[in-house]
Amino acid sequence: MGLLKRKTLMAAKIESTAYTAESLANADSSHNFYDASMKVGIDTNQRMSVNTFSNRKSTNGGRSATITFKTDLVGNGDGAAPGWADLLFPACGFVKATNTFGPVSEVPGSSVKTLTIAVYEDGRKKLAKGCVGSFKLVCESGKDMMLEWTFTGAYVQTTDASMLTPTYPTLVPLRFADATVALGSYTPCLQKLEIDAGNNVILREDPAETSGFKGAIITDRNIVGTADPESQLVAGYDTYGKWLANTEESFSVAVDDGTDVVTITAPKCEITNIDEGDRNSLRTDPISFQANLDSSGDDELTIAFSASV
Repeated sequence: MGLLKRKTLMAAKIESTAYTAESLANADSSHNFYDASMKVGIDTNQRMSVNTFSNRKSTNGGRSATITFKTDLVGNGDGAAPGWADLLFPACGFVKATNTFGPVSEVPGSSVKTLTIAVYEDGRKKLAKGCVGSFKLVCESGKDMMLEWTFTGAYVQTTDASMLTPTYPTLVPLRFADATVALGSYTPCLQKLEIDAGNNVILREDPAETSGFKGAIITDRNIVGTADPESQLVAGYDTYGKWLANTEESFSVAVDDGTDVVTITAPKCEITNIDEGDRNSLRTDPISFQANLDSSGDDELTIAFSASV
């Protein structure tokens, strides 16, 4: 019997008590999770024979899991934060306040959450708990806007299990079109934009756990991004001058599909590198940038959901 790769789905649920696994049901898979994969990591301790070149039976060390998947950037149809955002952003250290998600510097608990995640593979189920992660927003002109997620947690087990039967949302993703992009007072013409939450995720060792790990935790954050605007004269936009001067200026992207609006804002964006670029014989200035604190910290980037007007 073989397992079909296309028959793969993922389920995830916020843990009521951080690092304590939850039971998963159909509703926990009712999101459009694409290309879901769970890579299990089990440390193997080699045990050598003392008087020959042969090996003795090995033992296992820590047992971890890395989960990767994608989601659409999509609203909920009435301007409020969608379910996938309420589920995933808090486990990446981005907490909601009035339909706006922003970073916090905290351990999992009241605000930052951990997830129980399972990947179902055509009748086989891989399970992990205490999962936290990071994300990257990928935007290409005229194409669907996507989020790429990477979560890390403590591996629990792999068992045979029936596939869940979720009810998937019908809303389509926002396109990176009719978008308002602003870098200070400049409106760049670009083909691709990426923003990376840049969370540093580590596993917490705990000998009380079967896996050897309690779960994962975010210990640092460095929000960065890249964009490929068309080159400009210095009089139009002094890209190199701003790089030299460590200039900070507001960067924002707003996308409206006629029902929902998603606005991403970095109040103090700083160029950290400029490369040489060519897009169909048109010169570009591919830039790297970082999002700096605005005033007191934990305010370098926000992702807001609202209704179209």
